[in-house]
Amino acid sequence: GLHTITLTGNSSNGCSTIVKAMVDAFALPVFNNTPDTTTCRGQQFTLRASGAARYAWTPAATLNCDTCANTIANPINNTSYILTGTSAQGCVKKDTIDILVKQPFTIQYTQPDKLCAGKNKQLTASGAHQYQWWPANGLSNPLIANPVAQPDSTTTYRVVGTDDKGCFKDTGFVKLTVYPIPKVEAGTDKTITVGMPVDLDAVITTDVTEVNWTPTSGIFRNSFTGFTAKPDQNTEYTVEVKNKGGCSARDRITVFVTCNGTNVFVPNLFSPNDDGVNDVFYPRGVGLFKIKSMRIFNRWGEPVFEKSSFNANDPGSGWDGRYKGSKLNTDVFVYNIELICNNNSVLALNGNISLVR
Repeated sequence: GLHTITLTGNSSNGCSTIVKAMVDAFALPVFNNTPDTTTCRGQQFTLRASGAARYAWTPAATLNCDTCANTIANPINNTSYILTGTSAQGCVKKDTIDILVKQPFTIQYTQPDKLCAGKNKQLTASGAHQYQWWPANGLSNPLIANPVAQPDSTTTYRVVGTDDKGCFKDTGFVKLTVYPIPKVEAGTDKTITVGMPVDLDAVITTDVTEVNWTPTSGIFRNSFTGFTAKPDQNTEYTVEVKNKGGCSARDRITVFVTCNGTNVFVPNLFSPNDDGVNDVFYPRGVGLFKIKSMRIFNRWGEPVFEKSSFNANDPGSGWDGRYKGSKLNTDVFVYNIELICNNNSVLALNGNISLVR
């Protein structure tokens, strides 16, 4: 406003004088301008100002007019516009308007994957503020960045990411290939005699690409779906199958191994005449681990041969028809044999053997 300024001067001898002047102080311009704001890249908007006589905007590169009260701005990046306003009396005031420019973006998302029927997969997306997945079927929540998907069949999910101002979007696609669970049947349990082979063959569905049996000990013939083995002990076999999606299924079968004498041959006649044919009496067969003992008696119960702990199928360990170094005459003798089979069971055999000269 208008003010009167009074100056009083005093001399050393007590004289004084007064001088008066009028001063007019002009107010700074009062701005009414655009507030700080956010815009989308490539989107024009108007900067507005009032309250001054003249205006100057900087930087001017993205403005259509840098001296207008209202100017159209098209900033590429975040920009701080400085507004300089001058009143009619030449008083100057400055203000700053900050413009945040939203930029296009690219989202990152889960790569294509495969899963087995009934299983789930967590999908992920990042780089945006909001997300929407489609189709929503099989998703735990289609409006979050990381929903859990459990599709019934092969599905391609589309994810759309949006920034917080709705300026830009980006889209991605995630294909989940769903494979069925394969089926396998190992068959019913089997019983074999020790030393005998057993064929195991699994029944599988057509999508199976891999078949694995365990354990593998005793296997001597393989095919894609089965094998032949000679187990010595009761053995449980497990078959696991997989398809090209990595989906698996299992089944089990038990092979029971018995030692009941059908795997053993004990002759009822031998002729120890040194002709190289049937000269020795000894037990033989398959699946035999050891002869625990073999004793032979004459018709009066007198032992004429006795031996223990020797290998089966070994004629060198059998009886050559001698007693105390002398050849015995044609007669019928009684044998008592204890066998240890490969499954560690003990088998006792009793019978008659005819010695023929």
